This record gives sequence, C-alpha cells and structure tokens, in this order.
Amino acid sequence: MCYTQSTESFEPYFLIHQCSNHQRDYSLIEATGVFKSYGKQSVLEDISFSLEEGKVLGVFGPNGAGKTTLLKILALLFKPDHGNVHINGLDAGQHAQAIRPLIGYVPQEVALYEDLSVADNLLCWSRGRRVSKEDAVYMRIASALDIHDLARKKVRTLSGGMKRRVNLAVALMNAPHILIMDEPLVGVDLVQRQTVLEHLKELAAQGVTQIITSHYPGELLSFVDQVMILDNGKVQRYEHSQTLIKNNGQNQMTNLDNVIFDIVQGKGE
Repeated sequence: MCYTQSTESFEPYFLIHQCSNHQRDYSLIEATGVFKSYGKQSVLEDISFSLEEGKVLGVFGPNGAGKTTLLKILALLFKPDHGNVHINGLDAGQHAQAIRPLIGYVPQEVALYEDLSVADNLLCWSRGRRVSKEDAVYMRIASALDIHDLARKKVRTLSGGMKRRVNLAVALMNAPHILIMDEPLVGVDLVQRQTVLEHLKELAAQGVTQIITSHYPGELLSFVDQVMILDNGKVQRYEHSQTLIKNNGQNQMTNLDNVIFDIVQGKGE
C-alpha cells in the first residue's frame, strides 16, 4: 500500500510556481539565527543565509557538521529551536502546509517501498496526481534519469546507486519549485553521476532552486552558484563558488575539495 496526499492542483513538470511571475523584494529562502540541539548537544548555531530563486547552493563540511539537520529544517521536517526560516516570503513555522508543495526532498537514506516496482514507487509518491505510466511527467523523469529499464523491477533488487536515482525521481514527480538533496550521488556510478548532474543543471536553467550536499564537492564546481561550508554546526563560509576559490589562492580548474579542507582545518583565508 502506498501513501498518497490529495491536492487541488499540480503544475506541469518543470513549470515554476506562479509566484515567480512577479518581482519580489525578498530572497526565496531566508534563514535567520537558526539554532538546533539534540538534548545537550548543539548541532546548529546561529545559521543565517539567503538564497535567491533559481540558484544552486552546495552545503559542504565534515561528518557531523550539521548538514543533514540543516537540510531537514529547510525541508520542514525539523523545526529549529530558535530562529526563523522564510520560504517564498512565508514563515515556515506558521505556513508549513502552504510551503510544502513547493519542496522536493531527497533524503540521505533511501525512502522507497522495497517490495514495489520502480514505476509503482513513482506513482505512489506522486501525491494523488493519478499519474499513469504513460503520463508525460513520468515519462520525462524516467528518461532524464535513465530509469526506464528499471520500471518493472522491485526496488529491493536494485543496487544502491540505482535506488539513489529512483529516490531523486520520486522527489521530482511533483514538479518542485525547490529541490533539497542530501547526498543524492552516493553510490551512483561515474556515468550515471553525469546523467544526474546534467539533469540537475537543466532544472537549474529552468529556475528550480536547489540545495545539495556531497562529500565530493569538487564534482559540483561547475554546478553550484553558492557554497556554504559548515563545521561544528557553524557557517565558516558562505559565498559564490568562484569567489571562494579565488580568495583561497586557487585557480578556476581547482575543485573545491582542497579549498574546503583548508578552511575546515583553519588554513583558508
């Protein structure tokens, strides 16, 4: 049995929410003074940043830096202990129901029905859109992420990398205006990584705002616009990717890995 959620209307795939058709005097995503703790353990401390519509933010840092917790707060799965998050001008704490349809979330863990086929998973997670296997939305996503050949296979028979692609496809079924991805490329082979990245670039070109984490930031250099470096729950850097590299004495061809390592180790500017 699959979970569905009824909604009154859904936009065609890749179309941006109508709020984008007029100018706004605020950023699409704004976080101000966000704190989060688990018991006595502080996970996020005074996180503040803004992200413009259509931009891609890469969130990087060592294990335990707070990346996953931050993404879950932005995806409205967790509430901050203190501070505020505004999305599309709305306070996330007060207007979560109105904001959630704008967001597609790819969790770090695979969130699929193991005993259902790939196709049935996509249909089940489409929030009651009654999408069929012949639906243009389904066909476009399956083609873009190269999962057509997997359609009839049970999820439990797939490799970890294949499951990751299906995990991403699920998040795209509802044409999100904001796509939040926690380590979506883990276990995906080199060829399919490029397939996924090319599709994410196409989404960015069409105005889909994206936030992504990865333990391999270098491969995202040509993709992300902004870089946030987290360490011990604090923002160490938040700036344009090329500015970050330039300020740390690296050239355009240098990937972000060494720069981020130096900053976390206290060697960066």
